[in-house]
Amino acid sequence: MTELRDARLRRAMEEAPDAGLQPPARTREAIRAAAHAAVEPAWRRWWPAARPGRGTPWIAAFASLVVATLVVLVWHREEIPGARKEAPSADVQAPTAAAPAPEAPTVVAPAPGAAAAPSASVAPAPVPEATRVSPPPVAAKPERERKADDEERRAEQQAAERRAKEQAVEARAQRERQASAATGAPAPSAPAPVEAPPAIAAAPTPVPLQDLTRPAPAEATRLPTGVPSMRMAPAPAPASPMAQQLRPTAPPGWDAVRIQADARDKRVARADADKLAGLLEQLLQSGQDGNVGASPAQLRMEFTQAGLPAGVLELAAEGWRWRPMGGTTRALRTDAVLTEQVREEALRVVRR
Repeated sequence: MTELRDARLRRAMEEAPDAGLQPPARTREAIRAAAHAAVEPAWRRWWPAARPGRGTPWIAAFASLVVATLVVLVWHREEIPGARKEAPSADVQAPTAAAPAPEAPTVVAPAPGAAAAPSASVAPAPVPEATRVSPPPVAAKPERERKADDEERRAEQQAAERRAKEQAVEARAQRERQASAATGAPAPSAPAPVEAPPAIAAAPTPVPLQDLTRPAPAEATRLPTGVPSMRMAPAPAPASPMAQQLRPTAPPGWDAVRIQADARDKRVARADADKLAGLLEQLLQSGQDGNVGASPAQLRMEFTQAGLPAGVLELAAEGWRWRPMGGTTRALRTDAVLTEQVREEALRVVRR
């Protein structure tokens, strides 16, 4: 109920003895604000911008930041207006071209047989400075165009210098030919052209090997100068007796092993028994010959390579017995620690 709808109840409330004891409006507002602040979340108390009616300045600041970011992204890698260099005024004129050098005076040679007359040299009248026409002012060009013009002008100047040198050489050669023709001497030959650098010499053709069954003549045995001598590679030395004895104990090349131990029989690929393969290789390399016993094997490992048997390794009471494929059985004496490591790794592989 937002208001009292019963007139008698309203009248009774108005005539109540404590009707004038209601708190003022400001007190009621303060109580209401304190109640709202008590249940207000902590993040609103820490951040005043999130409170009702106080977020307008923060929103305006955020909008200004967004506008500035947008302007920066739009003008990325763009030239700022008004930052271009202003072209120089038309009052600045280009430097005047250098005045051409005065021509040499023309000397008139006297005719043969005539009286010697003083040679008259006709010189052109100097042009007064006032009559020289200054070139029109040229507007300044951008930096790139000016650099391009400078490079083009430099290239043209170099080409003109080369042509002048060629013409001077040709004129000198022509004068020499005319002088030699007048004296009757043979004309000097033209300068020889510059030869290209010699190409890389090809490798000498190897001398074919002759048949070793027939003796070669003495002339044929001599190799020409510059041809490297061809020697036959020496044959490999035969293996020593000790190496031949140790060859049967070398680690076999195998890709699978069949392990029989602890009343179990399991075939394992070499890729699944890397640790066992390393221990077996160390065992076969470090083992020494011993006496072959006949006691039953506690652990038996049959190695195969591409499906073919490669050897059998057994652990008996007196030690290891190794029998390679196509060889004799040999007893190996190894360290007890290494033997225990191989046995434990084999049992672990066969039990998993």
